[in-house]
Amino acid sequence: MDSSDNTRIGDMKPRLLLMEDDEKLRKAYMKSLKRAGFYVVAIDDGRFLENHLVAAKGKGELFSVVLSDTDMPDMPGDISCMRAINRELIDLGKTLILGMSEDSHMQGYWRGIANHCGFFEKSRYSPLGDNDIGEAVMRHYMNFSHPEASPIWRARMPGLSEN
Repeated sequence: MDSSDNTRIGDMKPRLLLMEDDEKLRKAYMKSLKRAGFYVVAIDDGRFLENHLVAAKGKGELFSVVLSDTDMPDMPGDISCMRAINRELIDLGKTLILGMSEDSHMQGYWRGIANHCGFFEKSRYSPLGDNDIGEAVMRHYMNFSHPEASPIWRARMPGLSEN
């Protein structure tokens, strides 16, 4: 396996970092994401993102996906992701960033941060709803990790269109 792969050696599951401050939603999303095939690490605020990214990088266990709520108590998800990108803790060519919020208007906050179509309106992916967030995130990840399967999608991805 290439050391640049953002999967864990041994279990080969894509590693996903979930940022969600609502404990009930966090647990429900974790269950759905694990069922979809992700190895999930969850944190409850954006202020912890950098520490988790640095620790994972030090162990050679980079994240394949960052899925983040927008509105959190101490540091919003979009701001924490942008800081991590600017500090080169996230490589947009190797890590899929997806934002989410209760409010669809928050999608604009993720422009230039989240990868193409990388926003989920939480009400459409409630734990009791018909849409499974784990399956939806896995579809995004599969397109991201296998861009040759979808050249149009690849052309819209920041940092990938040149390849």
